Amino acid sequence: MQSINNCLHLAIRKEVLPEQREAVFGDGSKELDHLVTTVQRMIDLYRPGDIEKEYIQIDELLGHVLELLHSQMNDKGIKVIYQVPKDLPPINVVEHQIRQVLFNLIINAMDAMDSIEGARNLWIEVQVNEIS
Repeated sequence: MQSINNCLHLAIRKEVLPEQREAVFGDGSKELDHLVTTVQRMIDLYRPGDIEKEYIQIDELLGHVLELLHSQMNDKGIKVIYQVPKDLPPINVVEHQIRQVLFNLIINAMDAMDSIEGARNLWIEVQVNEIS
């Protein structure tokens, strides 16, 4: 990513000649392709081949997701307030799918806060509901 950033920085400089600019954009494009390939390989590595449900503790998974997003929330001044009941029963789910759902919900909430002045608290509440 730093290489791409450097290429873009060079490309916007006034003293760079058009042919040099074209070469810099070409280098940046190659670096971007390399980055996309690397990220796709990482996604493929962490995506399990089988889709089997397993029992997990949703509070632990939520804690893990919040930990991974902590620095982004810190940078944006977002404080997380969440409530989880004691003795929360495990749930039978496909873990990587639920993890992705939690990531998406939290990132969407963070993005929405950017457009609402003064909104800096993210409230998360886990509840147990019996299905009949």
